[in-house]
Amino acid sequence: MTLPATPADIIQVNTLTFAPYGNENRDEAGHPKTMNMLGTLRGRWSTQSQKAALRASPHLSPAGCGIRSRNLAIETFERLAAAGLPERLCCAAAELVRAGLGNGSLRTPRETVDELVKIRLNKKDFREFVATAFPKVKLPAPKNKKNEGDQADGSEPEVKEAGASNLKTQIADLIAPKDASLSYRIGRANSASWPSAWALDMDVVGALSGGDEDLRKELLTVFRAEQPLLFSTLEVAWKDGVVSEAVLAWSQGGAAAVGETLERLAPGGKVGSPMPKVAIDIDIAMFGRMVASLPDATVEGGMRIAHSMTVGEFQIEADFFTAREERPRDGNDNVGHMGHAFWGVGIHHRYLMIDMNVLRTNLKIGGRSQAEVEEMAESALEWVVSAFATTMPGGKVTNSATFSPASYLMIERGSAPSTNLAVAFSKAIPADAADHMAEAIGRMRSFKVALSRVYGVGKIVEVCAYPGVTASPAGDGIASCGSLPEAIKAVAR
Repeated sequence: MTLPATPADIIQVNTLTFAPYGNENRDEAGHPKTMNMLGTLRGRWSTQSQKAALRASPHLSPAGCGIRSRNLAIETFERLAAAGLPERLCCAAAELVRAGLGNGSLRTPRETVDELVKIRLNKKDFREFVATAFPKVKLPAPKNKKNEGDQADGSEPEVKEAGASNLKTQIADLIAPKDASLSYRIGRANSASWPSAWALDMDVVGALSGGDEDLRKELLTVFRAEQPLLFSTLEVAWKDGVVSEAVLAWSQGGAAAVGETLERLAPGGKVGSPMPKVAIDIDIAMFGRMVASLPDATVEGGMRIAHSMTVGEFQIEADFFTAREERPRDGNDNVGHMGHAFWGVGIHHRYLMIDMNVLRTNLKIGGRSQAEVEEMAESALEWVVSAFATTMPGGKVTNSATFSPASYLMIERGSAPSTNLAVAFSKAIPADAADHMAEAIGRMRSFKVALSRVYGVGKIVEVCAYPGVTASPAGDGIASCGSLPEAIKAVAR
């Protein structure tokens, strides 16, 4: 017997948003982002810039939101160091958090020290540093090499250091010798416990930084994640719990107690990561996340957002500007700064789709009840539609104030095929059109009605805030609502 599939429950939102003169989402050259649509240049907002605007929206706050970061392990190190723990134990705890929050296996102390030394030896003053901090290390003689274009002007030839790899090995051997008690690797039989492998003779970060705070911060990047990930509030709470337990152990039993605590949190060097187990927040369930090193923590997002595009041809304008010096010292510096900025204006078509069944599946992670899942999913529908209609990417917003909610919004819910209505604007609205917004609304309505005849239709509602455009004609399957809350309520379960 074949069980019936879960009926599709798809939310689709198509909007038309007028973007005033501004640069909401810029490229590497500082220009507004664009795309070529069938031979016509269009303005564009990337999906990432739109997602960032959604996560920063005040509509999301009541629903709960995680944290996107690469630096939670570095925070662990700094909090424990501030509490007075030896840096070697701060390193151990930071490595535990780094591995537990999506970065894979624990590194050995030696592997971590190798990375720290590599950063230090990339600095120009490493010969002086090594001679002072590690007098037992044998410095290789420098090799002189003239640049091909050197002139006989008395300038010094380029100096290229020799034996950097040997230097790194010598320093690492002093800090973390490769003996049996310090060579822990996951799965290696009869090895020392993981925390005891961090019982080094010196504070690694302090020794390598030599009191330079900027360098110390750079050295701590060895505990930084490869890319920023979304972490749920419960996952962040796990990190905070590691810190709290280590501080408590330090206050009660010193270094030995901290080692026992870390061994319990990572028995045999295997971290009990919280990521595949704990309940995730609504933003992770909605946007998803990819964790290559911890596949069980990967979440397929329940929402998809398209790149926006302008409904008509887009032009980039260069703006020359100056900034006045308000306290000039002579007659030549009245202009303190000058430069160019780049701007554009247009009506953006935007599209968002939410697969409510995928969203519900994500929200079940961690053992939530079905009633709680349903409540969270419907709440998410409300905030995401509200945020999508009223926010836009915030580039250059302080000097352009491009705040503009959608002038027209169409919401559909049901089992009809997901459809980005951008094809209605495959032919750009001409610059001499009498009313660009009115024509764009008409095109989008007409195309949706045509699609519905062929593929079927869910429940469709519209909200129009543009003056002069009347409600959709009766009989076309599109119900008109007077306000956004009314429209959201109309498609809610």
